[in-house]
Amino acid sequence: MNKRRHTYSFHERGALNWECPTCGKGKLEIKEGTLHVSETAKSVKENAFESYPINREHLYSCLFRCNNNKCREVISSSGRGYLEPVFPNDPDGGVRQDWDYKFVPIYFLPNLQFFQIPGRTPKTVLVEINESFSLFFCAPSSAANHVRRSVEELLTALKIKRYKYVGTPKKRRYVSLHDRIQLLPAKYDSQKELLLALKWLGNAGSHTHQEITKDDVLDAYEILEELLNQIYVKKKDVRKLARTINKNKGPKS
Repeated sequence: MNKRRHTYSFHERGALNWECPTCGKGKLEIKEGTLHVSETAKSVKENAFESYPINREHLYSCLFRCNNNKCREVISSSGRGYLEPVFPNDPDGGVRQDWDYKFVPIYFLPNLQFFQIPGRTPKTVLVEINESFSLFFCAPSSAANHVRRSVEELLTALKIKRYKYVGTPKKRRYVSLHDRIQLLPAKYDSQKELLLALKWLGNAGSHTHQEITKDDVLDAYEILEELLNQIYVKKKDVRKLARTINKNKGPKS
């Protein structure tokens, strides 16, 4: 995952870096004629006697379209907008001040895909990841919480028990996420560190007053992507091939 690709805002006149969530190949572009911007009533009232536009808050809605001609997916988006000063070159060689909208998205439908999820990922895990993706812009803490829930579902898919029975009569109790991670068999030892990091980030989004930022969530996505690739993307083991070549002291044939 290239974290630099995932910007948190865009400009009306600028290029976009977001990939199409449907094909994963094209880039999103504002569909002509669909961008609508309006100043909020609160901003109008608070700035009634202010001519300088920099503090005014706007709302926007628009459609993005994938620029891949084999896809052409349409994505809906809405959020906030602000005017920022820009200083383009004047035709006469000088510099003049102009204004450009900076837009901060809150919603995308369908949601953006922040990394490619392996095809063998269990559906229960996939659902939680996509829920996290959909909340990234509007609620980073909730997005982090769904990463944590995706880890819980991943452990269930790996046959790690979610409950234990204690007392007399027996009562069902949840096994903590930390303990579930420790219950993984030895073949997953190299993944435990990644799982624990996701647990801590998820805990911060769920149980503490610590503020979770979008950067924190991107960190979680980067770790989660690597974790899923290690578990569900089968990589060719070339060690057997190397042993055969070494035994033959030449090509395997």
